[in-house]
Amino acid sequence: MSHTELDPNAAESPPGGDLRLVPEVEMDRRETTKEVCKYYFSEAEKKELSEMMARSLQEIKVAEAELDTIKAQYKHRITSATGTASACSEKIIAGYEMRTMECYVVRDHETKMIRIYRMDNDELIRQRAMTKEDLQRRLPS
Repeated sequence: MSHTELDPNAAESPPGGDLRLVPEVEMDRRETTKEVCKYYFSEAEKKELSEMMARSLQEIKVAEAELDTIKAQYKHRITSATGTASACSEKIIAGYEMRTMECYVVRDHETKMIRIYRMDNDELIRQRAMTKEDLQRRLPS
């Protein structure tokens, strides 16, 4: 059984053998270097990493919820502007829209016609022949 199976914090053996079998060297004669090695986390470090991960996942949820809200707001703005642009486009293409306008009525008993004109520009809106009821002159009130 290798020493890594006995102690998970122990370094792995180099290809030449077990590190514990390396002869003792006086401290002042040791040469030092930096190497990338496998490092096993302690229980305290694992707990700290778990808490950090939980906080990060919560931050992600909050940020995603905020993003969804912002997306919905912009979607509403775009939909509203699209509707307005579409309505304006239809009006431009048609060149007019139907509106309720102030008009005046002219009863012409000589021609037996009733004509309706716009108040703002005197445009003839419609005309029709008088009915029997229309032909009876109204008494002044």
